[in-house]
Amino acid sequence: MRLSIQVVQATLLAGLFLMATSASGLAINGHYSRAADNSTDAKNIRSCMLLPEKVQGLLLDGKTPHGRRYNTTDLFSVFYPSGENPTSAQLFADIPTTAFGPLDDVDAAITASSGWDRPQVMADLGYGEQDEVQTVTGGLPSFCRFGGSIYSTKNSSSKVFFEVWLPLPNSGGATAEIIRSNSTQAQRFILKHHPSGSSNFFSNGRSGEEDPAQISMLRGTQFSDLLGDGDGGGDPSRNVSTTTAADGGGLQRRPFIPASRRGWRGRLLFMVGGGTRGTVTYPELKQAMCRYRVAVAGTNMGHFSSGGQTSWLVSNPEGWTDFGHRAVHISTIVTQLSIKTFYGVKDVSGWDADGNQKRTSADVDAQVALLDRGQVGGNEEVDNDYFEDEGEDEEEDWEEDHHWDDDVQINRPGLGFMSYFKGCSTGGRAGMAEAQRYPSDYDGIMAGAPAFDYNNMNAYQIHVNSLQANKSSPSYIPLNDYALIHRTVLDQCDGKDGVKDGVITDPTSCRPDFGVLLCREDDASQVGAPCLTRPQLDNLNKIYEPLIINASLVHEPVLPGSEWGWTVTDGVVGTPFPASVGWFQDQVLKATAEDPNFDPYTQVTPEVIALGQREDPGGTINFNTDLTPYFKMNRKLLHYHGWADQLIPPGQSVRYWEQVNAKVQGSEWHKSAQQGKSKRGGGDDDGQASTSAAAATSTSRVQDFYRLFMVPGMIHCRSGDGPFNFGGASQIDQSGWRPLEYDPHHDALLALIDWVEHERSPDFVVGASYKRSASDVAKDGAVTTPKDDRRFSYGVENTRKLCPYPLVATLDPAVKGAPGQSLSSSFHCARVPASPPPAAPAA
Repeated sequence: MRLSIQVVQATLLAGLFLMATSASGLAINGHYSRAADNSTDAKNIRSCMLLPEKVQGLLLDGKTPHGRRYNTTDLFSVFYPSGENPTSAQLFADIPTTAFGPLDDVDAAITASSGWDRPQVMADLGYGEQDEVQTVTGGLPSFCRFGGSIYSTKNSSSKVFFEVWLPLPNSGGATAEIIRSNSTQAQRFILKHHPSGSSNFFSNGRSGEEDPAQISMLRGTQFSDLLGDGDGGGDPSRNVSTTTAADGGGLQRRPFIPASRRGWRGRLLFMVGGGTRGTVTYPELKQAMCRYRVAVAGTNMGHFSSGGQTSWLVSNPEGWTDFGHRAVHISTIVTQLSIKTFYGVKDVSGWDADGNQKRTSADVDAQVALLDRGQVGGNEEVDNDYFEDEGEDEEEDWEEDHHWDDDVQINRPGLGFMSYFKGCSTGGRAGMAEAQRYPSDYDGIMAGAPAFDYNNMNAYQIHVNSLQANKSSPSYIPLNDYALIHRTVLDQCDGKDGVKDGVITDPTSCRPDFGVLLCREDDASQVGAPCLTRPQLDNLNKIYEPLIINASLVHEPVLPGSEWGWTVTDGVVGTPFPASVGWFQDQVLKATAEDPNFDPYTQVTPEVIALGQREDPGGTINFNTDLTPYFKMNRKLLHYHGWADQLIPPGQSVRYWEQVNAKVQGSEWHKSAQQGKSKRGGGDDDGQASTSAAAATSTSRVQDFYRLFMVPGMIHCRSGDGPFNFGGASQIDQSGWRPLEYDPHHDALLALIDWVEHERSPDFVVGASYKRSASDVAKDGAVTTPKDDRRFSYGVENTRKLCPYPLVATLDPAVKGAPGQSLSSSFHCARVPASPPPAAPAA
């Protein structure tokens, strides 16, 4: 059951087309039910239906934080009552066909955005804010879906698609027949302009047709009562008023009445997926709206495609820029305005908690301009003596002491609500781009495994796969042998943290000896046993080596323990990830057509790699280490990366953290802030900061705004041997992947919110790993299928404290060897002696 309306800005007409694409909701047998006129549902539906028209007018009038005007098209809105859970195909059916361009692959985008349907919702077992609608039926809360396209260039040659889902109180006031249609059907309203003088339809000067003001129904369900004046009966002419050009206005509808806020927790969470995926990440929108009851939003990054397609890159420089950073920024601006409008959130003026004046367009524009011209920071040495104390506060009874989740936080200066970003891989890169280029967009950013050293990362991806590209070479290692290599690594490295649980806490501290795998024909005990030849061992050593060109580091390597994921997402399989090839072929070398014979192993030379780093097509390298403008605004950055990441080796995140610390600590802002720094950190109610956080401020304020969490055993963004269930981004592949508890100690998003809104910095986050289903494990404990079916309902395998780098989870001596030692309570975050850069394992 749904009700939708679409707004299409026509090029041949000077009017505005309001298109009702799916007339249902309160429509019974094609007629509006007046029995629900005064219900909350009716008011919320009305707000949802008028939102496209209202927001489009505000954008054209420049009612944005910077006063900039944005042109939009393909706008639509859909109301979903509680209990609905539309599939990806159903969601795409409501998008106007005019939103799709010649380079778009809609079918691939539909497949890439599928997931978190009813079974997955129910498998979450009521996590967070979920109610019986989710746990029993797998339905979503009631919400208004609003989306459309934003022109990203002045000449309208490029556009990006966005969506925002606005949660509402659970509906239930009226029952209605489900009536479905799509944008190709003529179920529309046409809004024509009144001939009042020479008035303009749009504030930018487009003239309207000189026809009587009317809303004429071509075909479809009657909505005049719903959208019209309350005392106007069914007369559609009462819905339109006009002003002349001299009045400074255009055609206006009746005043917009905001929707109820009772279903909304007063926050925005914007999310972006991975790879070159060109679609709103619908599964994550569903998951987050169910769990947190926040407004959720996303963008297609300027194109519609799957996560591995690159055909849209060919001769599309504006599309490169949209993908590089622009799409998220302009979608954020439109999304924030949409939320303010829909819920009627008032501006909050004045000063923030640190005595800083609220943002101004001039200040932000100047900061953005400086950042856009900024260069990647150097490889300065950094003092790793970051935290002076090895302990941390005990976990408190958060449910009793902190009830921010029960309040609507309407408190951000100049905006009225808090905005958060969450993404991994490409989504993590997008989050870093926001912090570096547009520091005023988000109060808090969660960036996982960011692909932000984009050129060099792609070069490494091609390099490491070249080692396995020739399957006829004596050095080629069959993919089936990766499990043997992984078991060897675990045998030698797992116990270094004090407990044998299949999780390598710090892979940089272990150099496995692969000589034990060498085939020895003269050893009778090895006859028939799995082993590797000398050429294979030599090749294996090269896989663990960094990519160095002309004595300079290009990128760090995969680490011991990552072998579990080498066959996942083109990690180390002999075929590079498509985005890596597309970057060099289509963007750096500017191919004018797809060339199936392009050989990345021979054509991506050191000179081409240097060219990509120098030219940075689309502004896609987002590795600017000067985060001072972001920190000055008291924004927070929670960065995480899996130690076992097979696609984006984690060393780049450590390198970035070190360079940010070196860059910021040397800034004048940091020096002045140290002289008058205020109390910060994960404080208790009596105002005492946590021990580790308080000690950290004695050397650096960076940790007040930016923390990096390295996740043991986690491969790219999710899954792996380790405790990857902590509320990270893109953790949507399987049912039952959820944090262990709904609090800031176990859910990284809640930790970020607590940090932003209460200045309680996260001294650790507890990650959880769950057991496999009985049918997925043989008697000897071996995994029998490749499906990673490990759910919360199967029970806990292990938990671990994820510590802010450079601290490491360290087993308490008192519990070593005792039962339950693989639980987070047995570990504390502590410094360990600095490890040398990871070298190739011994052969």
